[in-house]
Amino acid sequence: MWLSDNRSLIFFDQAVSNNGQFRGEFVVRRHIPGTWGTPRGLGLDGGSFTVLPDGSLAYVRAGGVEIGTSDHGTRRVLYQPTPHSADPIVQSVQAEPGDGRTLYLKSHDAEGRASFWSLPVSGGVPAHLVRFDDLSRPSSRFEFAVGGGRFFFAVDDHRSNIWLADVTER
Repeated sequence: MWLSDNRSLIFFDQAVSNNGQFRGEFVVRRHIPGTWGTPRGLGLDGGSFTVLPDGSLAYVRAGGVEIGTSDHGTRRVLYQPTPHSADPIVQSVQAEPGDGRTLYLKSHDAEGRASFWSLPVSGGVPAHLVRFDDLSRPSSRFEFAVGGGRFFFAVDDHRSNIWLADVTER
């Protein structure tokens, strides 16, 4: 994913480190055409993140949302759920492209029902937008996208992919 400076790229390295975990997210900067700097780890622990128009990152940490920069500058907690409360435990975060004012969050409750929330980048309490109550058609994946005022996400469709066939010898 390109940052707003059009010279920095964030990527996810799926190689497994010595501790058995994915190496995670890195940022690399293009110095001049054809040369790149050394990738630097972002330490986002493989969590969901989105890039805001000002180049800062909003990312999920410990069920909440933090905002920081790709150069390990200032980080601030934007939202943190209160333990043992009805506060949403955030599993993914996205921003509408070009909109630096609102973040959209996805969470799942104890029964597996997905919910979407909005949260001002200035902070505050997430506003509940929608919950999917039909457990026969859950949206169990954390990933989603926002664009053009719409949400794009997967809905599980539990159908069999096992087929039976009579096999005879000729």
